[in-house]
Amino acid sequence: MSGVLVLYIASANNSLHQLTLTAEGYYQYINGWNGGPSNVWFSYEVKTRSATYLLVDCPQFSRDYILRRAQDDAHSFVFRPFMIDTILAKEYCWSWQTLIDEYRNELLQWENNGGEGIPLDAIIHAPNGTRRLHGLARTFQTVLADLQDVEERFDFLIDIGQKYISYATSEVPAPESALETLVYYRSRNRMWRRSVEMYNERTRLMMNLLFSISAQVDNKTNLDIADLTAKIALDTKRDSSSMITIAAVTMVFLPGTFISALFSMVFFNTSTDGNGRASLTVAPQWWYFPAITVPLTIIVFAVWQWWRRKREAGASKADSNVTEKQNVAA
Repeated sequence: MSGVLVLYIASANNSLHQLTLTAEGYYQYINGWNGGPSNVWFSYEVKTRSATYLLVDCPQFSRDYILRRAQDDAHSFVFRPFMIDTILAKEYCWSWQTLIDEYRNELLQWENNGGEGIPLDAIIHAPNGTRRLHGLARTFQTVLADLQDVEERFDFLIDIGQKYISYATSEVPAPESALETLVYYRSRNRMWRRSVEMYNERTRLMMNLLFSISAQVDNKTNLDIADLTAKIALDTKRDSSSMITIAAVTMVFLPGTFISALFSMVFFNTSTDGNGRASLTVAPQWWYFPAITVPLTIIVFAVWQWWRRKREAGASKADSNVTEKQNVAA
């Protein structure tokens, strides 16, 4: 984007003639995101009241409008200085307004869903929900930068137009109307910039709301998991107590069973007397069984308690070492 006011000194037959004032400039517009860039070069000559425009990739609607107006009326307003630039500016403003409205409607859908529980929850748990919102914020940021570029184009045209007017003679029609329209479009562009800044901020607020709700959902899930873990730990403790009880009962009977099987002890004998009646008698060595079983049972319980306390002490020491390492790391 460049522009310059040039004073040419025309000479003929080695004589100086009147100074000729020429305004030249070049700039580029981006026609929204659906169209490519349009390049404009212009040259105004104050003395001859002539202008030359070179438009590359001009939007179809603006091109047809300029040609139609120029062909219908030789005194059409399109021949006023900088009026073609104003027509092009209108086309670009319309394209940007359409683009901004499209993404504004998408933001409104997010905000309307934010007031309802179920749709917003569905968006939070959707695979691409957060990515869509992040893409919307990035879009507003890009539009904001593009609008800044458009405002620089308007500043350029208004500046060179005002310089052109200040050097123009009284015989040349002043292009105030075109410049006033450009000032109006610049004002609209600034209004859109403020709107896009607000949309961008609202999008960030919506992202924060989404993250907050998502964190609350995760916290609730973690609380549910902790509750279930506590219940599982309680059930495991009960099972462990039951297993300890079963082990203790087993140790009570195991030594006696072992001794009885080892010595093949028979405590009761059945015999028949002379009358044919059965009688039950106790073996005379029955006292061997309690004499051996009771001390052995006591020894087994003592060894079990010693092993159990040793294991608990080792586990407690390991937990203490882990806690110390965590404190040092913190």
